[in-house]
Amino acid sequence: MARSLAERLRAHEQQKARLAEQEAKLKADERKARTRQLIQAGGLIDKAGLLELDPNALYGALLSLRDGAGDPEQVRNGRRWGAAPLPTRPGWPSKARKRSSGEFAARAKCRSRH
Repeated sequence: MARSLAERLRAHEQQKARLAEQEAKLKADERKARTRQLIQAGGLIDKAGLLELDPNALYGALLSLRDGAGDPEQVRNGRRWGAAPLPTRPGWPSKARKRSSGEFAARAKCRSRH
C-alpha cells in the first residue's frame, strides 16, 4: 500500500532532523578538536618559557618559525630539541610517578562527562 503524502513528508522531516543533528555533532567534534590543539599549543608555549613574552614578540617569533618550517635541517633540529624531556613546573607531580588504576578510572570518568 502506498504511503500517504503526509507520511512521506513526516519521514522526510525526520530524516532532515537526523541529518541536522549529525551535522551539529560533527561541528561540535571539530570545534573540540581545534580547542584541544590550541590548548596543547599554549601549553608548549608555556613549557618553552615564552608565555611572558610581549604578544607581538611572540607572534613575530612564531612567524619566523613558520617561515623556516620548509627547511629540512631546521625541522630536524626542532624535532631533536623537542624530543628532550619537557620540564615540569615546581610542585607538579612527575610523569615518572606510577599512577594507580583508581586514578586512571577517575580521570577516564571525568573525561567522559565532557
